[in-house]
Amino acid sequence: MVLYELILCDNELSYDDHKEEFLIGIFLSLDTAKEMAEYYLNNIEGFKDYDCTYNILEKKIVDGKCCNRVWIIWGWDENEESDEIRVIQSECYANKQNAIDQMKELQKEYKRTNWCVDRYYINQCSWKEGFIRV
Repeated sequence: MVLYELILCDNELSYDDHKEEFLIGIFLSLDTAKEMAEYYLNNIEGFKDYDCTYNILEKKIVDGKCCNRVWIIWGWDENEESDEIRVIQSECYANKQNAIDQMKELQKEYKRTNWCVDRYYINQCSWKEGFIRV
């Protein structure tokens, strides 16, 4: 099964090896992800106000079928400004324990300071509000 990960990026705040990205959600269809991207870019504070673009990535579920949620493994370092850099992420996992077990393997392969396993509900936005710059 393939899912679609919608990421919006604030291009003005991205630089060198850092991208100011917002994972909006994981969707069942490419069309839904595109519709949600257009909605955010045209209606949601911050995304509609600044130079923001979107990217949609295909994500496989590697450990079976999912129901209404998946887990993704993240690893990253931080630079002097506390921005996330050298970010890696896994495919999707239907089973949380499988994701945790795989994270332990990835930690051996990739040297990153920070690691986590995050849950995402399918067809629900995980970033529900916009943003402001201060």
